[in-house]
Amino acid sequence: MKRSTHIPAMLPALPLFLLLLAAPASAGQKSCVELLKSRCLECHYETRICSKLKRRASTRAWNGTIGAMIRHGAKVNKEERKQLASCLGGGDKEVLKFCKQD
Repeated sequence: MKRSTHIPAMLPALPLFLLLLAAPASAGQKSCVELLKSRCLECHYETRICSKLKRRASTRAWNGTIGAMIRHGAKVNKEERKQLASCLGGGDKEVLKFCKQD
C-alpha cells in the first residue's frame, strides 16, 4: 500500500517530464528571421530577399530557389532548407514584419 502513495505524488511532474523530453528536438531550431539573417544575408541584401516576398512564391518555389543557392555554395542543411522554404513561402508573420510587409 505504501508504494501506491508515491505514484500519485509523481503524476503532476509527468507532463513536465514529457515536455522536457520533447524540448531537445526543437531547442536547436532557429527562428525564421534568425535563419534568414544567418544564411541568406551572407550573400544577399535584405531588400533583395524582401522584394521577392512580394511575389508570394510558394513553399515549393522557395525550396527550388534555396536549392539553387546551395548549388552556388550556400551552407544550408536539410532541416534549415525545409524551414526557410516554409517561412518564406508560407507568409511567416515574423519574416513579414522583418521585411516591413505585415
